[in-house]
Amino acid sequence: MRPVRHVGVVGLGTAGAAAAIFLARLGHKVTVFERTPESALKTPVGAGIGIQPIGLCVLKRLGLLEENLKYGARIDRLYSSTSSGRAVLDLKYSDFREGLFGLVL
Repeated sequence: MRPVRHVGVVGLGTAGAAAAIFLARLGHKVTVFERTPESALKTPVGAGIGIQPIGLCVLKRLGLLEENLKYGARIDRLYSSTSSGRAVLDLKYSDFREGLFGLVL
């Protein structure tokens, strides 16, 4: 039996939330420190979030992947270009491994 530790997690972004869940599931007492007021955390802000394949692996370990797949949109490629149309990024997940994809929420 491991000793219970009191752990502080700074920031409730994606990594902070995942760390807090993992630590709590291990039986530790977790306190999350977030500077955004609690009322603002209940209101959606920003344009969305893109989750890369490694992040999807973390969601799977947390038992949260299937729920996120219901609400997100699968992406198979990241493409970005300059205002003149020159490609600066063209990444196809399948070029790395068949079946890889990202998710946009």
